[in-house]
Amino acid sequence: MTTAGTGQPLLDRISRLRGKVRRLTLAHGVALVLAAFLAIAVVLSLLDYWLHFAGALRLVLALVVLGGLVGGVWRFIARPLQSPLGNTFLAARVEDANPLAHDELMSAVGFLESQAAGNNALAKLSVAQAEALAAGLDFSRVADGRLVWRAMALAGLALLVVLGMVAANPLAARLSLERWLTPLVHNPWPRSTHVAFLWPQKIPPQLWPRGEPLTVQAVVDKGFSPTMHVWLVSRAGDRQFSPQLMTLQHSLTGGRGVFARVIQPEGRAFAIKVLAGDDLKEKYISIRVVPRPTITQ
Repeated sequence: MTTAGTGQPLLDRISRLRGKVRRLTLAHGVALVLAAFLAIAVVLSLLDYWLHFAGALRLVLALVVLGGLVGGVWRFIARPLQSPLGNTFLAARVEDANPLAHDELMSAVGFLESQAAGNNALAKLSVAQAEALAAGLDFSRVADGRLVWRAMALAGLALLVVLGMVAANPLAARLSLERWLTPLVHNPWPRSTHVAFLWPQKIPPQLWPRGEPLTVQAVVDKGFSPTMHVWLVSRAGDRQFSPQLMTLQHSLTGGRGVFARVIQPEGRAFAIKVLAGDDLKEKYISIRVVPRPTITQ
């Protein structure tokens, strides 16, 4: 039994085209959303590693990323897949991609959907001519997969970066995942540097004579390097002074180094702390400035 002139072959080809377009749309959307999510995850993880985000900030950023992910799924996957992709619409796209067709396919589809081809000889003839024309047209031009391959390449590249980071440091990758999945739980990054004050009496002075220079020493007992920078940060009341670079005095056994800086205390009280490498959480030490004692006879 022949189907020539019935329009069924034309409708079948349009139906197959619809399925291909939907598959490409799904693949394109998934690849774009995955690439964007992985890229953002890598950037935020690296920033968290370098800056040690607070738990509240990680929670806010995680919610923002989750909202963006939901929006991306709707924008690039759900909404495009809900497009009806009717026969007439696809026929018009085929004609746009094939300049030899001039509304023949759209007219034939219109006749077929209105069932006019079964009762009207001219409509049936139009359908038959459209079928003959469609046999020489390339429907695949409508379903161009180049954008899909580009999106999949981006997703693949992002995935390779993630896998490379995990392979390079599995423990850090696991800790990063835990920090983002449970942002309010205390999961601190391990520090590669540790610096602390070094006082002659083991404890910092609580009082210091006004006008007397103070030599501040600090020891780096983890992550020491002769070329590293150790900073002394000081403040007096609400006044914050610029960080001062401490000078390396000498190296100790066990990979340690001693740094020093002479400061002139100001005001009634001042506070100091030292920073080095990724050890940025040291607390201020407060010292009161008192008048120099006098001896009376």
